[in-house]
Amino acid sequence: MYDYRPCNDDEMSLREGDKVEVMERCDDGWFVGLNRRTREFGTFPGNYVDKVWSVESAQPSSLVRR
Repeated sequence: MYDYRPCNDDEMSLREGDKVEVMERCDDGWFVGLNRRTREFGTFPGNYVDKVWSVESAQPSSLVRR
């Protein structure tokens, strides 16, 4: 998988290892969220991230760039 470079003003960039807090999952496969590394807010393709599970709660805590 490749890093994601935004094509529009409402999109955010992703790099491998970035943790993203997802705020909304859209029907078209795009997500809306906050990149914890850059503090950038925007949309990004959902197929560029995987769930990361929290050990304490055994629930998804964030998504990480594949």
